[in-house]
Amino acid sequence: MPIDLTIVSADRTMIGTGPSLGKSIENKGLIIAGTDPISTDTVSARLLGFLPQAIHYLYTLHKKRIGEGDLKKIELKGIGIKKAEEEFSINTFNKRIVLDDKGIKNIHGNK
Repeated sequence: MPIDLTIVSADRTMIGTGPSLGKSIENKGLIIAGTDPISTDTVSARLLGFLPQAIHYLYTLHKKRIGEGDLKKIELKGIGIKKAEEEFSINTFNKRIVLDDKGIKNIHGNK
């Protein structure tokens, strides 16, 4: 049965080796939603600093054309990826980390 809607709430995010050794981070109102679960997970992974090529299942499903893993081809609404990365990284790591600062990178990290 195909997935109609994927929702990832990043409002409260666990980083590290949770739940016992993880750190819970608050990102008020940050929600990622989409009709393509691969795209939704690609955006979610990017906020954590990962390119799709680094996550086996995302890369495999993208290559098999089951979903879109190239952020350049994913239509984003609301805040852009650069702003989302910036806000998420500051809340999470107390440091500005924006992979797409100089333009959206493709699945392999190239422009």
